[in-house]
Amino acid sequence: MRDQDRDASSMLSLYRRLLTLRRNNAALVHGTIENVAANGNVLTDERHYHHQRLFIALNIGVEDAAVQTHAGVVLLSTLAARNPEALVEDANRLAAGDALIASL
Repeated sequence: MRDQDRDASSMLSLYRRLLTLRRNNAALVHGTIENVAANGNVLTDERHYHHQRLFIALNIGVEDAAVQTHAGVVLLSTLAARNPEALVEDANRLAAGDALIASL
């Protein structure tokens, strides 16, 4: 556990970042789930709460995949190098096994 505590790319660090994001984003707790879709191995949905809109994408496949979205900013990704990264309208790639949460 001590090694994971120091490693920014560890599963422990990912869980901590995810819990912090959830605590600070009401849309993840109280938001309605909308626009649920599955396109090949990519699962997506949006969370809406008041004026906040989040996009969630999961690539459960073994190959990179295209993901269709509106422009936004990555709040959390399983790939630490993506945090933060801008998403562009319609032209984004999701690595194999990657998941992300973005603010739209």
